Amino acid sequence: MLWDAVSRLDCAGRQVGLWRGRTVKYAANQGGLAQRLSKMAGALQRLPEELEKTIKSSTRDLAQGAVELVLVSYQARDPNFSPWMALDEFPPGTEDNARAQVRDAADHIVDSFEGSAPRLAFAPNSDEEGNAGGADDSDHGAGDPGASD
Repeated sequence: MLWDAVSRLDCAGRQVGLWRGRTVKYAANQGGLAQRLSKMAGALQRLPEELEKTIKSSTRDLAQGAVELVLVSYQARDPNFSPWMALDEFPPGTEDNARAQVRDAADHIVDSFEGSAPRLAFAPNSDEEGNAGGADDSDHGAGDPGASD
């Protein structure tokens, strides 16, 4: 029963991209179970750091796309437009009013980005995922926590 629960946890971790590496078959005893759980715990402990990196990267990509869209739009309308002008300081007392005037357009630009969902850096590539068809995984180590060479 405990092995079944660990196998389900392992399968769930594989589905969300937590485990990476070659499939490992663990011994069918308490030592094998402890080793398997230890590898899973290690991957879960790295999760906050990986999520932070993924979020920062995704946020940066979105910001880059939005800024490029706006600057290209200006450049297309006025070939003499300098994109560096956007980095100049606001004239005193105009920033709040200017932000209020562009807020709706900014929301529309951001909403128009479709992109793809970010993947964790240690998630397997689709060709590494192996048994995605839902076949019985009970005889191998979930593909991964702590795969050995």
